[in-house]
Amino acid sequence: YISVTGVQTCALPIFILFLVLLPVSLFATSQTKEFVYVGWENDPYYYRDNARGIQGVFHEIMAEVCQMQNYQCRFKILQFREAIEMLKRGEANGGGPFVFTYPRATILTFGERMFSSNYAFFALPKVAAKIHTYEDLSGQTIGVLALSVSKVSLESVNEFVNGKIKVVSEKNITSIMRKIENQNYPLGYLSREAGLSWIKKQQSAIQEIPNLGENLDYRFAFSKRSLSDDEYKKIEKSIRELRQSGFLEKVAKKYGLRLAE
Repeated sequence: YISVTGVQTCALPIFILFLVLLPVSLFATSQTKEFVYVGWENDPYYYRDNARGIQGVFHEIMAEVCQMQNYQCRFKILQFREAIEMLKRGEANGGGPFVFTYPRATILTFGERMFSSNYAFFALPKVAAKIHTYEDLSGQTIGVLALSVSKVSLESVNEFVNGKIKVVSEKNITSIMRKIENQNYPLGYLSREAGLSWIKKQQSAIQEIPNLGENLDYRFAFSKRSLSDDEYKKIEKSIRELRQSGFLEKVAKKYGLRLAE
């Protein structure tokens, strides 16, 4: 090789190799997509543990799906309404636990039924001992999560007792349970598992009132603005594979929950 030409000649194969490898590198990077997941404080479904960060059965399932789909997942805990609004605006891709409603389904794509549960009434022992039927709720003040399906359910009970229940809306489950403990009002209406989990962790005297409350199913929900139909179908396929492998049954047992059939 001659000096100038030689340098140029030796550099050429290196430059060509760089051009060949660059698209491969970009392709590998493009396969990892950020996926923003939002939920709300609803232990044992989705909650923040002070020592371990975000936990819960919906977190464990979605973390597994993210690995299967090669997503870089960012998990967030918000107030209930904030989580819904982020999904509406397309600022989050998926979330849960949520209950299916037809109005929500106009802006969210709901997955299959994941866990079956029910709403329940909670009170301190003296109050709980007096409540046996829906009629016994007449004249009571009851706390419930604002703008939620649980509130819609409670309003149907209120209709049954001729509007004689005073409904108080709260931002989160902790507010409801704390106000029952502090005797700000006598009763709360919320997810049975969430209430029982709170009682256990706080070693509270609050009791569940048995055999009253509407059934519900929790699901994943996905933003129609930020997740394509194809991406949704791939996620649902991963969840079905987790069901078939026994993973869903395993995590349901871990949290003491009942898989929807």
